[in-house]
Amino acid sequence: NPNVDIELVAFSSESYEGKLIQASKDGELPDLFESTGIDSSYLGDAVNVDNVLSSRQAGECLYLEQYDKYYSDKKKVPLGINVPVVAVITNGNVKAGWLTDTFSSMSDLKNVLEENDVGIAVDSQYKDFIAKTFSVYDMKPEYYFMNNDANKSAVMLTTTMRVDEIKSTLTKYQKNFTFSEADKVHGEFIYEWSIGATEENDIRAAETLLSWMLGASYQDTLMISSCSDGQLPVNKDCLIKAVTHGDELLGLHDTYKNLVFEN
Repeated sequence: NPNVDIELVAFSSESYEGKLIQASKDGELPDLFESTGIDSSYLGDAVNVDNVLSSRQAGECLYLEQYDKYYSDKKKVPLGINVPVVAVITNGNVKAGWLTDTFSSMSDLKNVLEENDVGIAVDSQYKDFIAKTFSVYDMKPEYYFMNNDANKSAVMLTTTMRVDEIKSTLTKYQKNFTFSEADKVHGEFIYEWSIGATEENDIRAAETLLSWMLGASYQDTLMISSCSDGQLPVNKDCLIKAVTHGDELLGLHDTYKNLVFEN
């Protein structure tokens, strides 16, 4: 469009948050920006995202009907989700005999592991999030699991965001990822974006672009085909495609409808 000028500004991940916070203090938030992990106190000038949430593309997404339980100020739009998962080493110097894609309760899993004298570790990065679904008490430290040469635990409570890292780190062992079939499994909205535009035309343009980012074309490219960082798409068609894209997420195909999003 000859009447639209777009300025794309990129920063290193290390400096991004600081620059965004400073922009907020200066009253100069970008028109459209990633706001993952940014405290809501710095988003006071950001635009309410009701128009994005009522868009056609948002209607193609799962879980956004739970948006109000998760976000109180309507300043962020999540493009992805994170889901708790149990990573199991099925063949290695320590191994567990759990080969199925799902389990009904932690007690079922623990019984099998105790019979095989296998300890359970917990992901240190996502421990608080995991604790919403699983009991993390008396769990081993993460390094008991994430050691390619000297594992002391064959099982770790983790999330789908760590699946690729686990696969690339534990190269000596066969692995399985199993999901809970509980009626209430806590998911986490991630990869959040916000609108900081102030002029009406810029706001409408940002809303249109952000709505499109909820659509299948963008989400397929970002989270499945080329450059996923591990997040799962919130778009329904893309989520189902991602789940069936590789064997490690197949268990989620039977459990994704049980996800609950709330803070």
